[in-house]
Amino acid sequence: TEEEINSLKTVLNVVYNTKEIENQKLYYKVLENTLENSNIKIEGYMPKNSEISIKMANFKEVEDKIKKADDTLSLNVAYDIKILSSGQKYEPNEFDENVKITVSGLIDKENTVGLKVIHIDDEDKIEEIKSVSIEEENLLFNTESFSVFAIVSPSVTYSNVNELWNGGIADSFALGNGEQN
Repeated sequence: TEEEINSLKTVLNVVYNTKEIENQKLYYKVLENTLENSNIKIEGYMPKNSEISIKMANFKEVEDKIKKADDTLSLNVAYDIKILSSGQKYEPNEFDENVKITVSGLIDKENTVGLKVIHIDDEDKIEEIKSVSIEEENLLFNTESFSVFAIVSPSVTYSNVNELWNGGIADSFALGNGEQN
């Protein structure tokens, strides 16, 4: 207003995107951190004072767990991701919530065939994240709990390297389910 301009004071009313669940107010937040050339962004409802904690998971330990579950997969990278609120670990599933994770700067959009995200929980239970999408050079997925997330791809074997193409035509997909991603 003209009065605010003359007095050099402005009144600003801020309205946050919030939800109240089980007597706790959650705020829609976007948290980001960069780790070894990858930017990791988490979006969703969480406590107001939430902070992101990301570190590289132990590659050998994660690789061994994945190979034990499925030896056709190769580990690309693994992150240990947590949201902390007042020093305590925040788990979205405790409030029937999930959050969106975006990993940028990690993948080449031309080389994404068979790329998967594996979640390894605190009890070493391994599950594949089913709804993974790739947009430009970003890997996106939703989760309702935090711990180790591994980005894997099909193992490449060179056992048939000396075989020549016989001129045949494929009758099925070698990888994937035929969907765009």
